[in-house]
Amino acid sequence: SLFKESDIVMITDGDCYMNDKQFENINKLKKERDLRTSVVLLNDEDFTGTDLDDNLKEWADDVYTDDNDATFESIFKSM
Repeated sequence: SLFKESDIVMITDGDCYMNDKQFENINKLKKERDLRTSVVLLNDEDFTGTDLDDNLKEWADDVYTDDNDATFESIFKSM
């Protein structure tokens, strides 16, 4: 109950593929605990229509991209 209705936020440079078992586990947790998952994608590439895009859509409720935003760029460069 400690993590009921919580959020998971993942920040990635785009290298975040998961296997079927990992998908199964995170989707099970999402359902059991009413979790929401968001991804912040820090990268200068457009992943729309790629395997990465499909992979993220399988488990992430929201995917946020930098869209040339200076704040995201500064975070990416500092990592």
